[in-house]
Amino acid sequence: MKSRKKWNAPSPTCRAALSRSMGSCEFSSSLLGLDYMARAGFDPRESIQLWKNMERAGGGGTPEFLSTHPSEATRIQQIEGWLPEALTYYRPAR
Repeated sequence: MKSRKKWNAPSPTCRAALSRSMGSCEFSSSLLGLDYMARAGFDPRESIQLWKNMERAGGGGTPEFLSTHPSEATRIQQIEGWLPEALTYYRPAR
């Protein structure tokens, strides 16, 4: 019988490096989503409530430094920083 090689989870160092690079992709996606939302006539301020709802529904989850995604609180903070620019593109849908 052949022995099967066990898959090992990435080391904490590797995971931290992946987390940082994946996190930046997530921020880029959030920024694009906010931009598209505003240009499509949806109020980008509503995205903050969405992430507050996600935070409440998530129940804590994985610590951010172990995750490939930013925490909801971090996303909200980033979105608040991007809102002034996004609002320049916002025209309510008719």
